[in-house]
Amino acid sequence: GDGTKKEQLIPKQVPGLSGIVDIGAGDYHSCAVRKDGYVRCWGEGANGRLGYGYTADRLEPVAVKNLIKATEVDGGASHTCALRAGGGVSCWGYNGYGGLGNGLKTESPYPVSVIKMTDAKQVAAGGNLSCAVRAAGDVWCWGYNGYSALGDVGTAHQSVPVQVQGVANAIQIGVGLWHGCALLGDGEVRCWGGAYYGQLGIGVQSSGAGYKPAKPVFGSNAAPWGDDKCDVSSDCGEDGNVCTIAYCDTKSHSCKVKDAPESYNCNDDNACTLNDKCKLGKCVGSVANCNDGNSCTTDFCS
Repeated sequence: GDGTKKEQLIPKQVPGLSGIVDIGAGDYHSCAVRKDGYVRCWGEGANGRLGYGYTADRLEPVAVKNLIKATEVDGGASHTCALRAGGGVSCWGYNGYGGLGNGLKTESPYPVSVIKMTDAKQVAAGGNLSCAVRAAGDVWCWGYNGYSALGDVGTAHQSVPVQVQGVANAIQIGVGLWHGCALLGDGEVRCWGGAYYGQLGIGVQSSGAGYKPAKPVFGSNAAPWGDDKCDVSSDCGEDGNVCTIAYCDTKSHSCKVKDAPESYNCNDDNACTLNDKCKLGKCVGSVANCNDGNSCTTDFCS
């Protein structure tokens, strides 16, 4: 936004901006909300993500058209969303997955209103999806839904908002490329979607199905959508997880968890790992009984 395309090693003043109350950034563009409710954006203009009616890059802030009384702004990979006073949400830019929330999948270089969003308290954009916290504390998302990034059980992309399942009393949200996280009123956090890099914080790194909203903890009580059994990594000592009795199977000489699809054993860090063997009549490490109040105990082979 300084009028050049030179990299800067130290922060530099963006010219022409003052009285700013909120800022947001996407992959290659940035935006700011002024105290008068108008929005300025700059950077890459492809797909209309700057909201000024054209797709050319802008090296200095340019006014977003047809948008007043904005209070917040956030940028996704190639689109932008703003919260308006009164609870409405407007988005603009790329819309191939429905990330603008207007029921269409055609890009727009001007802001369009998100359908049936009239009581939003906060908005967030990331990748090709967007989310909003509503007045009642529920979270609604729209756009790209690979890995169940929208939190609605399925994986179909949505061009209108759908409710994130299992999240209530939310006060703030953040959205990444394939996932989202919500801060709850009691200080806890819930995350959902893809876990390829472990970004959900639930002790799982997986390229498979997305995960339902879960509390980030050491280990995991999370399960893929449609699977209420223990996952590949389960914490036996710190949270009320869904595992039942851990025990040694004398035939296979491995530690198992009842009703789980795999064999588990709690190691010295109290995290379940796969296929640890029994030695000297007992399981290696501190084997947890996940049904005894979450205190790790040693289960001997019978």
